[in-house]
Amino acid sequence: MKIGLLFVCHGSTSRSYMDSINEIVTRVVRKLSKMLGEDKTIVWRVGYLHDAEPRPRDALQQLIAERPDAILIVSLFVVPGRHAGEDVPEMLDIKLGETKYVEGIPVKYVGPLWPDDRIVDIIVDKVTLNLKEVSTP
Repeated sequence: MKIGLLFVCHGSTSRSYMDSINEIVTRVVRKLSKMLGEDKTIVWRVGYLHDAEPRPRDALQQLIAERPDAILIVSLFVVPGRHAGEDVPEMLDIKLGETKYVEGIPVKYVGPLWPDDRIVDIIVDKVTLNLKEVSTP
């Protein structure tokens, strides 16, 4: 099975932002590849809303050209604000949580990271770690 992943994020002219997004996506794909096993192949693209290319629609078309069995649109936005809740669905003509067929390929928009309590755990860990560093003896 060939799985397509379209990661969608804001985009930036900042090199460190773009490097960070690339690192996150690379690690996600690497981890998924190990978890899913050898019988599954992952093809992926990143689509940027602003300040970088390709745009989400172009990145989706690039994935479709690779003919995966399914495509998941993965938002790298934390919460379902304007970008994740309105801009992405409008650009890609798909609603949050919806599956539609594009050229015979099922495409699902899985949406932003929240609500997922692991985000809370990450924030709590960061706060407690840094509190220890700034606390007076």
